[in-house]
Amino acid sequence: MSESYKIRLMRTLLTELRIQSDNFSRPIKHIWYPIQEVARFTNSPHEEVKNSLRLLIDKGYLNQKSSEPLIFELTEKGKQVKTDKEIEEIIKEVI
Repeated sequence: MSESYKIRLMRTLLTELRIQSDNFSRPIKHIWYPIQEVARFTNSPHEEVKNSLRLLIDKGYLNQKSSEPLIFELTEKGKQVKTDKEIEEIIKEVI
């Protein structure tokens, strides 16, 4: 998998999470929707999108706020990611 593909996938995922959180003003209640949208938009398998989501969680950019119901939120660190260079830093260890 190429580095540019991973960057595009992660950029799309972060954008979709930002949209779903209403520009960081509320938690993300339906995580399946961003996964579907990113998979559709990037033509990526759902599992690949979920792996990127797990990477964001593992690196502290996304936090699972509750499990019943399943709610996520972007951390302060996650809210700061804006550029491809910052996205490269997130994914550089797994490329």
